[in-house]
Order: sequence, then C-alpha cells, then structure tokens
Amino acid sequence: FNISLLIAGSAALLVGLGFGLQNIFSDLISGLFMLFERKVKVGDVMEVDNIVGKVEQISLRTSVLLTRDGYNIIVPNHKFITENVINWTHQNFQRRFQLEVGVSYNSDAEQVTALLLSCANEQDEVLKEEYHKPFVRLQDFGDSALVLYLMFWTSDIFRVEQLKSNLRYKILKAFRENNIVIPYPQRDIHIIQS
Repeated sequence: FNISLLIAGSAALLVGLGFGLQNIFSDLISGLFMLFERKVKVGDVMEVDNIVGKVEQISLRTSVLLTRDGYNIIVPNHKFITENVINWTHQNFQRRFQLEVGVSYNSDAEQVTALLLSCANEQDEVLKEEYHKPFVRLQDFGDSALVLYLMFWTSDIFRVEQLKSNLRYKILKAFRENNIVIPYPQRDIHIIQS
C-alpha cells in the first residue's frame, strides 16, 4: 500500500475544501458585522451589482432583497462588506434624482424651465420644502438640442422609476400644448462633386 498516494490525495482534498469554506466563512463573518454594526437594516433600499432592491431579510450567510419587479434575490453577505454598494436610505429616505430633457435650439429656455418646474410641482411625490425644491439645470449644448436636467427630491425612492415615468408623461403633454419641440438627431451632409 502506497501511503504517499493517500497523503497527496488527502492534501488535494483539504486544499479544495479550504477554498470552498473560505467563501462560507467570509459570508458568516460579514453577516456578523452587518448584524452588529447595523449599517444595513431591513427596509433599506440598496443597489448591489446595478440591481436596486429593498432589504427583506438579513441572516448570517446571505441577505434577501426584494427588487422593483417583485422578485427576491439572495445576496451573499460579503458583497455588502467587501464591494461597493449603495445604501440609498442609510441616513434618510430623501434623495435627489434627475430627468434629462432635450429641446430644440429654437425653444425659449425660460419657458421650458417654467414648464418643467410646473410638471414637477404638480406631482405629489416630489418634495417641495425649502431645501428640496425642484430646479432645472441647463446641462449642455448638445449636437441637436439644448440639454436640460429637471432635478427633484423624493422620499418614494423604491418607486422612483414610476415617478420619473409620470413626470415624462406630464412633460410630453406640456411640451405638445406649448409647441416645444424635442428634436431628432440631425446631421449635415455636404456632397462634393468632382
């Protein structure tokens, strides 16, 4: 009986087992940090790997996030400790978001600004307190359009995409009623005859 073959096989098995257990121990230690430090709590809105979800459960090895589409994802706890994640509700539930709008260069920028602010102020979920009032930023002179950002604050963070959609509907209606044009990309073609 060759004992060196048994020792080599056992060593390979133990190395493989060690690598497998490394992730489990990493998740367990991360879970303990999360439970004691309380940087992540049930109900927090988190962004992990570009997926936004509400923390439903925190256990020792994994956490469960409910996405906006209504399904649960199970996230290993080490992702919350070792990777860059965004906790949208860490200090408070009020966050600023933006909508990008492009309008024709022929448009009156002040009229467009007034229409955008009017649309934002009509929406109940948009905050209107002193430090959270919506405002408009002329962001850029684009190739085909003036690029404006409607900046607004809301506490309805988890459903902000629906709020953005509602604002876009209002903006589109207001622009059509006021003959504000959202231009298509335009290119000038010069033909040289030889």
